[in-house]
Amino acid sequence: MSWIRGFGQRVWQATRTAVGFDDSTRRAMHGMRITLVILTLIVLVATTWSTALLRSTVDEVRTRTAPGLLDVTSARAALVTADRAAVASFDAGAAKWMGPGSEYQNALALANQDLARAAENGVVGVQFLVGLLTAYSGWMSDADAYSRGEDNLLPGAVNLWYASRLLHDDGEGILKHLDDLKASQRAKLERQLSTGWLNPVTALVWVVPALLLLAALIRAQVFLALRFRRRLSPWLVGATALLIALMMASAPWTQPGGDTRAAAEELYKLVPVPQPPAPGEPKPIEPSEADALKWVSKQCAGAGQCGDTMALLANRTIAAEVKPIAPADATRVTAGFGQAGDVGWLPVVIPVLGTAVLLFVFLGLRRRINEYGYS
Repeated sequence: MSWIRGFGQRVWQATRTAVGFDDSTRRAMHGMRITLVILTLIVLVATTWSTALLRSTVDEVRTRTAPGLLDVTSARAALVTADRAAVASFDAGAAKWMGPGSEYQNALALANQDLARAAENGVVGVQFLVGLLTAYSGWMSDADAYSRGEDNLLPGAVNLWYASRLLHDDGEGILKHLDDLKASQRAKLERQLSTGWLNPVTALVWVVPALLLLAALIRAQVFLALRFRRRLSPWLVGATALLIALMMASAPWTQPGGDTRAAAEELYKLVPVPQPPAPGEPKPIEPSEADALKWVSKQCAGAGQCGDTMALLANRTIAAEVKPIAPADATRVTAGFGQAGDVGWLPVVIPVLGTAVLLFVFLGLRRRINEYGYS
């Protein structure tokens, strides 16, 4: 009788194997469920996390980096305007009664406001410039004091000369420091646009797990269809469709990286990088510096105390005057960054789709497992 019992057991085991009830199927089903659930969780976390960090980077560019660059550029233009206005007031003789003039005062106040905003936006080195600007306005105030009601403008010219040197010196002048700040702020913006979460390569953080999950879902469908001779599972088909929708919603072309680059290009048009002189050629002189040098030279020429003042103008070309940034242009560029960071309902759609994929995966496999009596 033992051989009959053994034969029956072998037949029963063969039957279980033929219809897919053996232990290997059980392990495959449970392993498939665990794999799909884990991959779905990874995709859900990766897409939500990467999108949130990407938006955070765009917000930093929009609210701090780009405005900081505009503030530094605006402060430089305002100082040049203030300097030219002061020199024009002295040259016209109005300084005897009104000092450097209201245009100078307004432009200087604007420069201080721009630098204060730049400091709030995280531009490093602004406090040092504020100190230099205080010294500059002090020299200009002394020039004003010496020129009040006086026919001899030479003492005022000396102080204006000191103010001009502090502003225009190629090594340690205020404008040179502002140019350095502008260059560093542009470099910071470039790093944010080309590295970190605005780099398209970072999309691999969620693309790779999403592709693995898609492959796992397709494999599960094929496994169930071949092993159980059934039609495709509606739940797993739904999970696959939702995953594809999630991938399309999170695709790089729907992210703000490209739009942010376009907004940055518009910003660069407002803050062009000065072109260095050709080798062997002297650096072009600022129009405001040329005006100051000419007026100071005119005052000191009769006293024979000009020294090397006029030598600074020798063989120097006058640089093109840089126009101040119009408020409308600054607003337009800032709005461009705002539009780049607007991803609509994406922060809500991604978690909803990811959670739906997780639910569909769980229900799809649970139905098959329960159908065949597996716990």
